[in-house]
Parts: sequence; C-alpha cells; structure tokens
Amino acid sequence: MRLNYLGSVYPTFHALPHLRRSRGRIVAVASMAGLIGVPTRTGYSAAKHAVVGFFDSLRVELLEAGVSVTVICPDFVVSEIHKRALGRTAVRSTTIRWQARGS
Repeated sequence: MRLNYLGSVYPTFHALPHLRRSRGRIVAVASMAGLIGVPTRTGYSAAKHAVVGFFDSLRVELLEAGVSVTVICPDFVVSEIHKRALGRTAVRSTTIRWQARGS
C-alpha cells in the first residue's frame, strides 16, 4: 500500500494547490488489476483498486475547479518480477492493452 497506493496519493496531495491554480491535469497509472481481481496478486490488486477509486473520486471533487483526472490501467506485462511471483511452472500469455478512464 505504501508504494502502490500512497506513492500516488501523497504527491497528488502536495501538487493540488498548483493544479487548482493552473487548472491542470492529473494522470494516474494503475493496472488492470485495479479493475478486476487477480489470483496470486491479492495485495497488489487491492492497492490498485484503491488507486482507481481514489482518482475516480478525486475527478468528481475537482471537476468544478477545472482540474481533469485520467486513470490509465495497462494490461499485464510479463517481467522478471512477474515470473518470480508466479513461480517457474506458470506460463501466461500477455498482451499490452490500455484502458483510459476519465476526462
């Protein structure tokens, strides 16, 4: 939670005064794991659900201030971290797809 959730929330909190003055844009990167449950990734999926929920709610709060909020949820990518977490016997096919939510 510290990295995958609060690592997005804290910088956003500190940037909000400037973003309100400049009517800026927030772009948050979450994960498809933040939209659907993922076996063997319960903690990660929960943190990414929190990111999506936080920025979806923030979008509504900042609408009148003219600050736009977009949440990008890339699909799963095979990496060394992914391989180590799943173990040597797991084989998964992946594609890179993007889902953008927001304004």
